[in-house]
Amino acid sequence: MYVVAATIGLLLIIALALLVTSGSSKAAAPLPDKMAASSQKSTPETPAEAAPAGPAAAATGRSAAPAAERSAAEAAERAERLVRRGRRLMSRRRWLRARALYEQARALDPGNTGASASLARVLIRLGDADEAVALARSASEAEPESVGYRILLGDALAAAGDRAGARRTWRAALERSPRSRALRRRLRRR
Repeated sequence: MYVVAATIGLLLIIALALLVTSGSSKAAAPLPDKMAASSQKSTPETPAEAAPAGPAAAATGRSAAPAAERSAAEAAERAERLVRRGRRLMSRRRWLRARALYEQARALDPGNTGASASLARVLIRLGDADEAVALARSASEAEPESVGYRILLGDALAAAGDRAGARRTWRAALERSPRSRALRRRLRRR
């Protein structure tokens, strides 16, 4: 019985080997002359050859600058999508996954203050208060009119053990937003 099973297994392996080798011989066949010529890619030797010039460029609107702008805009949009996904994960308390998304967003768009602030919130939850302070401070400095980022900076400072710095930050934010219940609650508690 074992001999029969081993023989069948060996026959299957030989059949598969024959199929693989017969399929690869077809792939190695040379291309006809017309196809071979069209499949060869020519690389431009100068930047002038690389970019379309003259009326063709004007008609298509292509140049290096708009392509770079589109690329930057696409990266910023992708970063925003990552931030939105991260916020959904935070609402489910999936801190590590959210952290990974925020870090990806910051890599795509280093100037995205929303990604920095959200990453700071996650880091506070995960206990990495020192890095959270740096990120919250950069977000607060990038958008000094944002009371929310100042509150976040105070929260990060409090998590890092700097209670006096946190209270100063919250008081400064309270001057900008005197009706903020969240700030008043933080100042009463801590």
